Amino acid sequence: MLFTRSGPDGKDVLIRASLSSPIVEETLLSTQGSLGFAQLTVSHGIAVWGEMHEPSRARMFAARLDGTVRREIMPESPWAQLQWPRLAPDGSQLAYTNGTLLMRMSLVGAEAMPESEYLTKCASRCDFRWESSRTLLVIDGRDLVRVSIGDDGVAVQRQVADDVAGLAVAGGGD
Repeated sequence: MLFTRSGPDGKDVLIRASLSSPIVEETLLSTQGSLGFAQLTVSHGIAVWGEMHEPSRARMFAARLDGTVRREIMPESPWAQLQWPRLAPDGSQLAYTNGTLLMRMSLVGAEAMPESEYLTKCASRCDFRWESSRTLLVIDGRDLVRVSIGDDGVAVQRQVADDVAGLAVAGGGD
């Protein structure tokens, strides 16, 4: 099990704990600020999180679960621009919301600060899940759309269903 804990200094830590007796806790990594609500995603031994450093300002980081290879993947920006990070099933890409915009970035390569790319704009908050490493399912208003990312990085969307209230992807990691 993974969970976060706030320290007395206001900095959060990511904890791995066994659920068998005796419960053993291990600190995997420490943040420099507050994680906040729903700002952590873990897949393929990689953690990605948004940290609030001061009121309404944040940065996004990625690191291996052992705390190594920590890198900043988005410079300081308004907190609302770093919401709901989710890793693709193969760990190669990250999708997140910036207000009503669904964005993505590649985490492949040694690039210090990956470039974010726009995927789609939602009528209100985007509710999304990775379907595969190249497609996302997105609730846009009450429409369910599939956003496919081509080899050229261009996103194409197609409506799948209407009057949709929520979604879950079986076998998904989030």
